[in-house]
Amino acid sequence: MKVRYEHIYGSEEQFDLQFLKPILDLEDSKEVEALEQGWGIGEGKWYNSRSTRIRLNEYDTPKKVSGYKFNYNKTLTPEQYQQVDAAYQAFLDYKGFKRIYNLTPNDPRTSWLLCESDKVHAFTMFTEYDGGLESNLTAWDYSEIKKSIGKYIIGYEVEIARQRGFQHLYIGPGYGMSAIYKGYLKGFEWWTGMEWSTDIDKYVMLCQRDDTILTIEDLSNLYANT
Repeated sequence: MKVRYEHIYGSEEQFDLQFLKPILDLEDSKEVEALEQGWGIGEGKWYNSRSTRIRLNEYDTPKKVSGYKFNYNKTLTPEQYQQVDAAYQAFLDYKGFKRIYNLTPNDPRTSWLLCESDKVHAFTMFTEYDGGLESNLTAWDYSEIKKSIGKYIIGYEVEIARQRGFQHLYIGPGYGMSAIYKGYLKGFEWWTGMEWSTDIDKYVMLCQRDDTILTIEDLSNLYANT
């Protein structure tokens, strides 16, 4: 496994800042080895992040949600895709988020967990690895807020990873206030850049700090003082 760096941006007059993009060449290494060192795949390319994961042996079995069934699918029918896309848009509208992640129903690395009753109300889009599984996008339409589907769906994600014999379920990068909830999941760990940590207080502090960085000057000051 070899890492190279693409120099994207730098400043030594206005700011003290270097912005680099790491590029991974697996060479003869296995994909699961990259996962274990904070790497993931997005838009077909490897990237390194403050990755997060769950130790499966510490997580509870999933709780049933009345009136809903959970199904694991490798592919989606056109009708299912329309319903997934609608649930995703409802989630974005409810949260006030922009759509910055693409749904990839025909990608060979993608699989799906669907929560359905009369239609798809919630879903998880997985990325499949050789030796690992990542839950990288979960959304629900908030049609029945009291059912807390978003709270329970992760139990079904864990069960899928457990049935496939994995030790961890990777649950995507952990940045910003919206990712703090991950820190309170049983068996949670996060990638520091050097090791997997269970220091939840530090993880929460970093997530809170993320949302205070609004300008390049903010980022430069953080970089200089880290």
